[in-house]
Amino acid sequence: MPPWSRERRMVAMSDPAVPEASQEYHLTPHEHVTILRHTPELLEAEVRYEPGSTAPVAHRHPQQFERFLVLEGRVRMTIAGTERVLRPGDTATIAKGRTHAMTADGDSAARMIWQTSPALETKAWWAGLDALVTAYGGEPPLPATARLLRRHHREFALALPGPLARLAVELLARLPARAPQRDAGAPAATASPTT
Repeated sequence: MPPWSRERRMVAMSDPAVPEASQEYHLTPHEHVTILRHTPELLEAEVRYEPGSTAPVAHRHPQQFERFLVLEGRVRMTIAGTERVLRPGDTATIAKGRTHAMTADGDSAARMIWQTSPALETKAWWAGLDALVTAYGGEPPLPATARLLRRHHREFALALPGPLARLAVELLARLPARAPQRDAGAPAATASPTT
């Protein structure tokens, strides 16, 4: 089945998910997700891409597939090297292990429904990214993100062959990263050289 579709609805997952209290995570300074439903089999969220956002690094999900439905705006999506612009009502399905990246297209925001199955620890991955964006007051340095990624290799992998992706993450994680921002009134944290 091709990853692109003009289908006007999401295909229902086999197991009904339990609605969850809305939790919002900032994956980047310009990409925000709000969790709608969460079970071990499904994590469903609404994602909002702000205008001017840039696509994340090309990546894959080694043990998960994803499904997207554009609600508003336009989304520039690349799957396995093929780029398309999706409009409201368009859907895309990304198979397990398939390389992809996406962002808003043009000068307006875009919103989508995002389903990930199985959920695995995706919610914890998002919470970790949100903590980094908050701590650094914006885009965190690559070494800090790589340290988080080491714990979430089942959910997110760089678009490189498996061993090379793990090596790249490990090398990036060992590089020094600038210290996170802190409130003017907060005491300075002492960083350990092993963190």
